Amino acid sequence: MLNNITRSQKRSLRRCALIITISLFLTLITYSSLGKIISYFNYYSTQCSNLLLNSGFAIEKVTITGNKFVDQKDILSLIDKTQPIVYVRLSKLADNIKSVNKWIKDVRVYRILPNTLHIDINEHKPFAIWKDNNKTSVVDYEGKIIVDNYPVDNLVAVTGQNALSNLKFVRDILENKTQLSEYISSFVFVGNRRWNVTLKNGLTVKLPEDNPRGAWDYLNSLQNTTDFTPSNWSVNIDHIATIRNARGTSYPDPLEAAKIAIAAGADFITVHLREDRRHIRDEDVYNLKNNINVELNLEIAATEEMLGIAKQVKPYSICIVPEKREELTTEGGLDLVQLIHNDKLSNIVKDMHNSNIKVSLFLDPNIEQLKYIEKLKVKPDIIEIHTGDYCNDPSEEKLQLIATAAGKAVASDHRKGNDHKEEDHLKGEDLQQTIAEEEEEDDDDDILHLKEEYSPEAAHEDDDDESDKDYDENDEEDNEDDISHLKEEYSQEAAHNEDDILHLKEEYLQNEDSNEPDNYLHSDNTLNKVGLQNDDLILKENIEEIRALLGKMQNELQQQQQSKSKLTVEELVVSLLKPELSEWLNKNLCKLVKSVVEKEIKDIINNK
Repeated sequence: MLNNITRSQKRSLRRCALIITISLFLTLITYSSLGKIISYFNYYSTQCSNLLLNSGFAIEKVTITGNKFVDQKDILSLIDKTQPIVYVRLSKLADNIKSVNKWIKDVRVYRILPNTLHIDINEHKPFAIWKDNNKTSVVDYEGKIIVDNYPVDNLVAVTGQNALSNLKFVRDILENKTQLSEYISSFVFVGNRRWNVTLKNGLTVKLPEDNPRGAWDYLNSLQNTTDFTPSNWSVNIDHIATIRNARGTSYPDPLEAAKIAIAAGADFITVHLREDRRHIRDEDVYNLKNNINVELNLEIAATEEMLGIAKQVKPYSICIVPEKREELTTEGGLDLVQLIHNDKLSNIVKDMHNSNIKVSLFLDPNIEQLKYIEKLKVKPDIIEIHTGDYCNDPSEEKLQLIATAAGKAVASDHRKGNDHKEEDHLKGEDLQQTIAEEEEEDDDDDILHLKEEYSPEAAHEDDDDESDKDYDENDEEDNEDDISHLKEEYSQEAAHNEDDILHLKEEYLQNEDSNEPDNYLHSDNTLNKVGLQNDDLILKENIEEIRALLGKMQNELQQQQQSKSKLTVEELVVSLLKPELSEWLNKNLCKLVKSVVEKEIKDIINNK
């Protein structure tokens, strides 16, 4: 076989064998010297590193920014400070840091020569707590889970099937920061179709499937006018002192009772320092002021002694209450008629305000008493309503009195409270609902407008067929002619107002003699002949105001006609009268104007 190989092929084989032999020889030499080569490399590398370190290129400072949930220790543990800063591979360090914690969304590492590394952490932003069966997770703005079982404060909870895929509504509510949104505790997606919103006080707002945002906005408007969310709670510890005094011992201690109440969630502590010191004593007040970490509310009578003590103690607020030595506990509210004499109450409020003390008045649910507050030169900060009668007789009538008084206090821009029995049966949600109804009556224009926007009927009004409209363009032109005609008639009517007054007076007296309800003027037990004469003068003085009212009525009718509002005649008249005329006109002129223009207004509203 070798005989068949040519000379050239033999030469090629000899060369290959030679190359292989030389390569093996060199490999053996290199392998035998490899240890020395590595040793030399490490030596010179170390020398180079030491040179850099000694030249000021050591990692002496590491700055970390953007981390809220990532522990700095976890990041620092990944940095080798024994090597020069120029040896650090920034991209590899960033990858290592990113992998160490799930909160990290992105990392940027900067080398600031000669000796500083700056690490900028971009964390996932927590949006809500997602609760799924027994699992709790933190989710971001898009509903993606960040970490499991990680406690984060001040986040709302979200639960319900497919809730995470329907977070847009939750985002809209929380991003539109309102007073009501601050009270939200959790969102529950119900039946894969609608939301329930739970407030921090435990109340649940069940939003409709259609137009939930409109319903929530309407609720916000009620919150702005009635403040139906819970106020801070104050616990009265007077009778802890009563038991102590009855035993003749130093216990139970009111201070310890206050600390227990605070631990249970009380926002204020209230004590009543009576003139006879039957329970709380002076030393109790000072002791509480100096040793509790919440505000102190001091109930006192409006006497020089008690007001002087208040100025010394400087509680957060005082509540002025009536006192009778024969009563076991406070039995009713203040009589403002006596206190407003010679500006006594205004001077008290002013004096307390100068000492940075808020003032509360303890009043019965009596509208007449609340009216006296408007006469004060310096107004109190809080109105506390006595609910003792309702505790003894929890009837709808008593509840209505409280709600009306609370509504009046809110309308007067005073914060409201209730008191005065530990076994108080007053349900917060019932009271607030009734307050809202009272406010709705007091603010017809605003509330009616909100109902038009956010009621279910209004939500679908834009979807009605064009054939369902109550009027067409020709009818609208006829209505404008009718309105102009009415304006002329109203002006003539106002010009002859004096004759109308005489006629009304005769009819009123006839109705009074026959015990029949009058058709024009609102009956009032305090109205007499002298009052009628005074009312005549007031009406004469307000003729120009009445003319302006009638002109406004015409404009209002036209605007309501264009917006297809379904206001009744009485609602329209009341809404027009209220902001314009004096108290007498608001009380006595409503039915007069209604009777004069009722037919014409009905014709216009009904598009006849």
